[in-house]
Amino acid sequence: MPPDGSHTRLLPSLGVGRLERVLALRGFPPYDKLDAEEVSLIAAKMKERRFGVGDVLLEPGRQATSFFFVIRGGVEIRKDGRLLRALGDRSVVGGTAALAEDPLGYEVVASQPTLALELGVDDAWEDFEDHFVLGRTVIEAIAHEVIKLRQGMPQGLGYAAVDWHSDAPLPEPLDLVGRLALLRRAMTFAGSRLEALADLAREAREIRAETPFELWKTGDPSNGLVVIVHGTAECTMRRDDGTEEVFRLGPGDILGAMDSMSQTGRWYDARTEGPFVGLSLAHESFMDVLEDHFTLARSAITSLSKAMLRLLEQQAQLDESERPAPRPSARPAP
Repeated sequence: MPPDGSHTRLLPSLGVGRLERVLALRGFPPYDKLDAEEVSLIAAKMKERRFGVGDVLLEPGRQATSFFFVIRGGVEIRKDGRLLRALGDRSVVGGTAALAEDPLGYEVVASQPTLALELGVDDAWEDFEDHFVLGRTVIEAIAHEVIKLRQGMPQGLGYAAVDWHSDAPLPEPLDLVGRLALLRRAMTFAGSRLEALADLAREAREIRAETPFELWKTGDPSNGLVVIVHGTAECTMRRDDGTEEVFRLGPGDILGAMDSMSQTGRWYDARTEGPFVGLSLAHESFMDVLEDHFTLARSAITSLSKAMLRLLEQQAQLDESERPAPRPSARPAP
């Protein structure tokens, strides 16, 4: 054992050959859903990487261009000196920043001797398109993380305040062009992908009511989303301690998007507050359009990744502000 303590930086001795890579990769969902030959082709693109304690996987100030599949070890994700997350065995790091195309990047440092497989983000995008089950599972995983981050936020759960009131009568039913225009405004990530938006508009179904009604209860299946056209919805989340968090969504907002994409069930009650018009889009219809128009799926993944990183930073700032101020050191007696 070296006398200077450098033993803390020793790397794992386990090698990762082609077969070991395939076996290791199939331990990461959703790669376990692919057959061995498909996984083998993806694994062939990966590089074995070893890091000692304190070694940098990703540098701050530079856009992340790789995923790291941590087989053994531990890493810490930092932004501006703040710890955002600590991850260990069987975790994927760098992927969210790479998918978000964040030009400033994040710092990722090994907290333990770490063995990982590195996959370039361009190869990852190619794999998502060739095997949409991968892209779909990434969408589910990021949406699930977004929900967990929102549930940990204080009052309002990070949603912008909505102050919308109108005595105007319900608008006329939207035709295909109107539905397309509404979806384009609500799904800002869609950009000018009009063909994909038109397919979504064809799948959308209008719901309308003059009086308040319940959209869903906590725990109901998350089988779709609702884009609000007219009116508002009151949403109530119950915390484990019995307290409730209430937020409102209004015209242009999307109800149930994260729970639909995560497929984890409704995580809040939703009820309209008066006359209401919305466009309902079934989950499977939404996913079918993403699969048919992968450029839209890619934009959705990038948008989700950016949202997750913003919430991570907000959570880190909140955690920092809640820490007790350091106590002054005791002054020696005169």
